[in-house]
Amino acid sequence: MCDFGGGMAVARKGYRKSWPTDATPRAGTRSVALCACALAILCAAPAHADKATAASNMSRAALTAYESADYARAGDLYVQAYKTDPKPEFLFGAARSAHLGGDLDRADELYKTLMTLPGVEPVLVNKARGYVADVRIARADRKAREAKAVEARGDKALAARLWLDAVALNPARVDWLIQLGRAQADAGDRQAAIATYRRYLKDAPAADADRAEAQARLAALEPAEKAPAAAAMSTAAPAVVVERHVDAPEAAGPGTRKIAGWSALGAGGALGFTGLVVYLLAKSDDSALQTALAQRDVAGHISGVTLSDARTRQNSIDTRETTAAVLAGVAVAAVGVGTWLWLGDSQTVVVTPTLNGASLAMRW
Repeated sequence: MCDFGGGMAVARKGYRKSWPTDATPRAGTRSVALCACALAILCAAPAHADKATAASNMSRAALTAYESADYARAGDLYVQAYKTDPKPEFLFGAARSAHLGGDLDRADELYKTLMTLPGVEPVLVNKARGYVADVRIARADRKAREAKAVEARGDKALAARLWLDAVALNPARVDWLIQLGRAQADAGDRQAAIATYRRYLKDAPAADADRAEAQARLAALEPAEKAPAAAAMSTAAPAVVVERHVDAPEAAGPGTRKIAGWSALGAGGALGFTGLVVYLLAKSDDSALQTALAQRDVAGHISGVTLSDARTRQNSIDTRETTAAVLAGVAVAAVGVGTWLWLGDSQTVVVTPTLNGASLAMRW
C-alpha cells in the first residue's frame, strides 16, 4: 500500500511538474480562440471568393457588351461589378462606357470619382484626367449644337445662354465668341454683346477672318451704348423759362398776337414733321445696315457690306438721329411760344429738354 501510495505520489508529483495548475486555464482559452479564428477565416474565405468570382463574371459580361458597342449595358455591369468588388478598373470601365455611349455628364462624374480614390495606379489616374478633358470638349460641342438648333427656332434668350455655356466649357474656341455676341445682341443684352465682341478682338489672332465682322458689329452697338448718357445730359439741362407780365396795355392788338401765335405753331408743326421724317429715314438706314451685316458668304463671313462702308453708314445714321432730336426739340419750343402768343393771357411758358425731345409747361 505504501509502495502503491508512493507510486501514486510520484505520479502526482510528476503530473504537477509538467502541467502547472495555474497555467492550465490559459492554455485552454488560447486553444479555443485559435479555433474560433480559424473557423471565421474558413467561413469568410468562401464568401470573399464568391464576391470576387461574381464581380469577375460581371466584368467579363461587361467587356462583351462594350466590344459590341452596347455601352449602356456595359456601364451597368461595370457599376455592379464595382459595387460587388470595388476595384478601380471596374469603375474606369463604367466611365469609359458612359463616355462612348454619349452620357457625358455621367462619364465626367465617374472619371472624377476614380481620380479621388486612394491607391489608384498613376497610369489609370492620368488616363482618367485626359478623358475628363475630352468629355469637357464634347460637352461644349453639344452645347454649341443645341444653341444653333434653338436659334433656328427663334428662342434668342436661350440661345445666348447655351452659347455662353459652350464658351465656358471650351474657352479655346474663340470663334464661338462671334456667335455668342450675335445671340446676346439679338436677345437685347447690348452691354453683354459689346463685352463679348471686345473680348473676341482682344483674344482672337490678328489674321482671324471674323475680326471684320466683330469690328462692324461692335461699331454698330457702341453708339447706342453712348446714347443714354447723352440723353441723361440733355435731361439735366436747365429749363428755358419765358415769362410775360401783363402790367400795361400792349401796343399791338389781340389780332397781332394771334397771328404771331399761329405762325409759331405752324413753324413748330413743320419742324416736328421734318424731324419725324429724318428719324424714320435713320431707322430705315439702320434696318438696312443690320440686314447687310446678316448676309454671309459660304465661308460664314459678312458679304453684304465692308467694314469701312458699315462705319460710314453708321455715322450717317447717328447724324440723322441727332438731327431728328434737335428738330423735335425746336418744334416743341416753337409750339410752346405759339401757344403762349395765341392764348394771350399766359403768364409763364417753361420748355424743358427731355429724352425724346422737350416738354412744355404753361401757367395762366
